[in-house]
Amino acid sequence: MAGGMALLASFRRPFLSASANAVSSVGNLLLAVSIARNSTAEGFGIFSLAFSIYVITVGLCRASFTEDSLATHDASTARSAGSSAVVLVSLLCGAIAAALGFAFNLPYVIVAGIAMPGLAIYEHLRVFTANMGRAVFAVAQDAVWTATVAIAFLASLVTSVQPLVIFSVWAISGALIGILQAVHVGMKLFPSWSLCRGTARTAVAFGAQYLVGSGAAQLVIALMAVVSNASVVGGVRAAGTALAPCTLLLSSARGLIMTRLSRLQSEKNVNVRAIKYSILLPASVASLAVPIALIPSSLGFAVLGDSWLEASKAIPFIGGELIFSALTIVAFALHRVKGAGRRCLTIEAFMVPVRIAIVLTGAFYFGTRGAAAGMMAISGLGAALWWKSYFSIRRRRELGVTTRKARVVTTV
Repeated sequence: MAGGMALLASFRRPFLSASANAVSSVGNLLLAVSIARNSTAEGFGIFSLAFSIYVITVGLCRASFTEDSLATHDASTARSAGSSAVVLVSLLCGAIAAALGFAFNLPYVIVAGIAMPGLAIYEHLRVFTANMGRAVFAVAQDAVWTATVAIAFLASLVTSVQPLVIFSVWAISGALIGILQAVHVGMKLFPSWSLCRGTARTAVAFGAQYLVGSGAAQLVIALMAVVSNASVVGGVRAAGTALAPCTLLLSSARGLIMTRLSRLQSEKNVNVRAIKYSILLPASVASLAVPIALIPSSLGFAVLGDSWLEASKAIPFIGGELIFSALTIVAFALHRVKGAGRRCLTIEAFMVPVRIAIVLTGAFYFGTRGAAAGMMAISGLGAALWWKSYFSIRRRRELGVTTRKARVVTTV
């Protein structure tokens, strides 16, 4: 009986964490589908620009502050200094986005900029609570937001609702829920940079790594519209929408893998667990991506509208990209747990010009298919580099494999 209870408890947190990500992803999927159904591929591409700004900002805050708390099990930092830094960074990013939106008459970007601090707070609380023992809290939080978006989605099916209105409901409701939840748990909402020196160095290193990597990826997507046209951007983004179950799986696995690897006490256990994840995660992603790539066009048009025409060209390649991303997540988690920020930044910096050259060349000569194929090739190259780097760390023994009770700052 005791063994059964222990087994049940061991599955409870992963299940709840995956549930939190699932509920959140359903809301984002409803948002993307409703806008895709009511927009041209070009209009969906403009929406994608605003969503990319949101992704970059919350991703920067997560990489700099939230994931450091996960890797070190430091709940006090997440609630105090980390949360204040999240507010500060998201305020700055939101202000820049709103200013650009007004300057270039991009209403989606304006709304995203205004809501950005609340959305970043929301994500900080969601990721931390989902992976540190309070996942029920995260599921409830996501359920409220998704229900709000679902109401707007259903309204768009029975009456004429402008896509910008749906986006505004999504952004503003998420921001308000994040702020109210932060007040409820006692999270500090005053913007400040009150991190200790070691934490600040780690935050800057991994924040820079994220910006160089993911920021460059988002920049490349924006540049596709320049070298080709906005329909290419819309096609790639719509393919990502169709493959949302794969993205959900990866986002759920990221925090869990990092948390579990950080708790292992020996190098042998770390390596065995990493190999296990490296087999199971890509296989799981492939089991979802292959059926999606084979769905009939009638169903694709029913879900994505006219955006399906371009999305169908990209789905097989974006699916391959996500499979390689699964391999990368495990290798990156090993670097993150060991605090190898400088090495991570080096890898991402190397990848930037390669990514730009390959993806934009593909978009220029072959449109949506070429851009998506380039993204898959870059993802495969990235996975190889991350694992090569990890094996190099093991050989040279530049970092210990103990859990990060004694904080290791970016020494690699």
